[in-house]
This record gives sequence, C-alpha cells and structure tokens, in this order.
Amino acid sequence: MRALGALAIGALLMAAPATALADRNMDANPPSGIQPTTATLADVLALNAKAEGKQLATASRIEEWTFRAGGFDGTTREIWKGKDFKTVETRGPFSSQGGRIGGVRWQQTTNGITIIMGGVHTEDTDLEDALTEARAGKPGDAVKLLGEVTSPMTAYVVEVHPARDPPTWLFFDKSSGLEVRSESMYGGVRGTRTYSDFQTFDGAVIATKISATDGEPADDVLTTLLTLHLNAPVASADLNIPPSRHDLVEFPEGVSAVKLPVKMPLPASTLRVMTSDFQFPPGSLRDHITVRVVINGRGLDFWLDSGASGIAIDKDIADEMGLKQYGLYGQTAEGEAGPARVVVPEMRIGALRMKNFAAFVIPFQMQGCQGRVVGSDIPERVVGLLGFDFIASVGLKVDWDKGEVVAYAPGTMPLPPTGVTVPLRLDDLVPDVDVEVSDVLSEHFILDTGASTVLIFPGFARQHQAQVRDQGMGTAIQRFLPDLCISVVGGTATVYLVQLKRLNFGTVFNEFMVDVVDPNAPFQFQDVDGLVGYSVLHYFNLYFDYENSRIVLEPDIDFQRATHTPKRP
Repeated sequence: MRALGALAIGALLMAAPATALADRNMDANPPSGIQPTTATLADVLALNAKAEGKQLATASRIEEWTFRAGGFDGTTREIWKGKDFKTVETRGPFSSQGGRIGGVRWQQTTNGITIIMGGVHTEDTDLEDALTEARAGKPGDAVKLLGEVTSPMTAYVVEVHPARDPPTWLFFDKSSGLEVRSESMYGGVRGTRTYSDFQTFDGAVIATKISATDGEPADDVLTTLLTLHLNAPVASADLNIPPSRHDLVEFPEGVSAVKLPVKMPLPASTLRVMTSDFQFPPGSLRDHITVRVVINGRGLDFWLDSGASGIAIDKDIADEMGLKQYGLYGQTAEGEAGPARVVVPEMRIGALRMKNFAAFVIPFQMQGCQGRVVGSDIPERVVGLLGFDFIASVGLKVDWDKGEVVAYAPGTMPLPPTGVTVPLRLDDLVPDVDVEVSDVLSEHFILDTGASTVLIFPGFARQHQAQVRDQGMGTAIQRFLPDLCISVVGGTATVYLVQLKRLNFGTVFNEFMVDVVDPNAPFQFQDVDGLVGYSVLHYFNLYFDYENSRIVLEPDIDFQRATHTPKRP
C-alpha cells in the first residue's frame, strides 16, 4: 500500500545530506534486464490490488516510525483523519512538522517557521492520480507495463511517467503481486526504495520496513514501522496548523526597525578602475550582501542569501567555537560536503539577537572555477549564510540607493506605494517566482540574493531552445571569455553567455544577458528552471515579506538610468 509511510520516507530523502553527485546513481534509463511478458498491465494491477487487500478505510489512524538517516536516529509520527494529516519528525534535538488540512499543505521548519505551501512539487500526487486512472482502465500514455525482470527480484516492471514529471518504475512481485521496489528520478539523481516485512492490518497488507538509497551510502535511509493504531481518536485540533515562532529574531525593546551591519555591492553605475597590475581593487566586483554577525563574542561575515533554505555556518568555525554537531558531515574529492547541524546558543546581528536556533554546517572554502576559492574576490572571509529562517522572521528591505539593509519587526515594514508586488511560493524555503523568458512563462525561478546573474538551468534551456537562442552579443563576448563557469554543488559547471530577446521580471528587460548552464553539466534541478540574481535585482529596492508570501520591487536609481520597456513602434 503506497500511501502508508510515503510521507515519512519522502521527507527524509528531501532532507538527506547533499553528497557528491559523482557518487550518486544518475542513470535515467529504464531498469536493466527487462524481458517481454505475456501479462497485461490490467493483469498486473489486478494482481497487486488483490495482494494489498482492502484499502485502509478507517476514519483515522496514527503511525509511528523510526528511521536512520544522515547520521541521525529519529522518529516520525503521522496522524490521519480522512484526507487530513500531520507529520512530526524528530532528529536528536531537532523537530519539524508538516501536513495537510482542508486541502491546504503546510510545513514548519526546525526553527519553528510555518509556511503555507504553494504546490511547487506535485510528483507524488501526479503519480497516484496516474495509477488511479490506470486501475480504472484508463492508463493513457502515463502508465505502461514494460515487461518483467529476474534481478534484483522476479517482478513485473510498470513505468509511471506523467507528462510534467520524470519517470518512476514500480516493481510488482510476480508471485505475491505486492509492490516490493520503486525507482524514480529526482533532480537528475535516481532513488531506489525497497519495501519489505509485509504485515496485515485490518485486512490491508502493508510494508513495515522501507529502505531508500541514491547510490551514496551517506544518503541511505532505513525506516521501520513501530506502531499503527487504526480508528484512534483524533481531534480536529490535533491537525491544526501550528503558529510560527515569533521570537526567533529579537528586536530591542520598543524598536521596530534595525539597520544591519552590511557591506553592499557598489552601484552598477560606478566605474570600476583596474590597478597598475591590471587587477580590480578588493571588493570592487562584489555582487553579494555581506552581513557582520557576532557569535560567542567573535565577529563573522555572512552572506545574506535568499537562495539558502536555512542558516549555515562554516565547519571550521563551528569546530573552533566548540559547537556540538549532529548528523553526518563528509568532505569529498570533488570538494563538496553533506551538512551536519548545530544549535547556536546566541548570534547578534547589529542590535538584533537570535537565540538557540538550528543551523547547518557546510564548508565555505570551496574550490571555484579555474582553481579559485569561492568568495576570494572580496576582502572579508565569508563563513556563513543568512537564509530562510532569518528572512522569514522579519520584514527585510534591501535598499540599493542608500546602501543599507533594514530589518523590521513582523507586520511593521512600510511598503512603497508604487512598488510591483511579486507573489512567492516558499515550498522549498526559498522564494520561487514567475519569470518570462522571451514569450515563455516559467513559474519556477528562485529569487536568489546569493546569485550574481540570471542563471537558466539545462532542463528549461533544452525544452525552450528558441526562447533561449542568443541574439548575438553573448556569442561575441564569449569569444573573449571562452571558459566561463560557475561553482555548483559537487564542483563546477560550464556556462554560456546568452543575450535574450526579452526577460520579464517585475518589468520587461530587452536584449538582456544571462548565463545558461551547459546541458551536459553534472547536476540537474527538479522543478527549478533558473535563478534571478544580482544582475536583475540591483534595479529594484527589495521588500521581503515572507509572512504574506510576497516580495515588493521598487524601481531604484539604477532602474531609472536604464531602459527596460519595449520601444514604441
């Protein structure tokens, strides 16, 4: 029975440490060894339905699971009442929640920030809908019986491939009819789940042990059912959406606005002059916002990064400060690591204070393009990221005109009367926005203050080649800069300069330069088409209002000095 335990294992895989892609299984082909079969798809689905027995038609249930993942031993508790549910996951001192009530999906982070989800990821729903149609005799093109295999088990293999999603392959045991294995692609990585130790509950046959892997042992997840209580009493209040924590960022008494201690990029209109040895002065090419924080009395430099799904600190700094680390941490030959977690007792950001919050531990001295260390073009040593949990706890204004960043107590940030409001989807704890590339609308670009440019990912570029065709200037510039690349998880990737005919974000930018990631790059992104970085963002003062799932763009001085709208005929 696919529904039981799927939420627990899915959340764990999404949260598993990111390890080197070279160690992961990235084979996107159907399973090997498939042979023809005399069975039909209808035969296999009927066999599976008989094997699983009746569906759990109880009014409510409570499931408790244990898991081992990423160096953690933890528990997951799921409460169901009809189609509504709540999941609470505990890993050591860290706890997070998620659920659905009245058709509304939500999640709460380890630091207690609650968000309403915007439907960015629909893969699980699409798969179940396709299977439901196939069981009703209407498989269409989405569900196909590929044949049968004898290894790793004797099973029928059914491919489920909804139009907008990568494929999933389901293995149904030839003897029992039970689903014993599934393989699916996510973000270009192949994940495998194996179902075992089947037991019968109220006539329904259910796997009580689920193991998951993507080829990298550090990412392996083993989930085991502890208890299952059918028709357990569940009150409506047990499923309510928990309120957000409002004291994660503390303001001084009676103060509702605080300027952060920051170093801002130079205005785009500022002339950068090389020194006599043909070098730019330190910091003159800065395109990130650097924030000074204090932990344990020590001043540290963090980047303000809306593309980061949490707060992160360099592992060396965490080690030097003696912060207890939980979970696995691994450094690979590719220079990439899986994050551990720490609890930071206190951090000050100017007059603001954060206490007892969870942060990830990652390396910041990573090798970039042509052997350069990431961040080496600025004078300060960056050792952390201020991401989702900080930005979501305040109203945040980035004012390029004044060269300042101001944090406001929730609900007190004044908004500009002439600003452009852009809705945000925060399902992945990063701001997902709409961007129009030429005449194609994408709903899956990330607004990323940690990105230098507008970056278009390989999947979107392949699907919309005409819209991403260079208008001439990209190719001309690339002749002088043939080896452009970016630093990415797991190493580096080649990028190509492309002059788009048009880019629309907040307003129309004509003949705009972007970076397109090489389609052969060793990484892919699921449900993300690209990033909107500094090359566009510096045209607007930014008002981050995560509490209301929006950002407001106020045209600034750089915007006034440039032409972005189409010329009149």
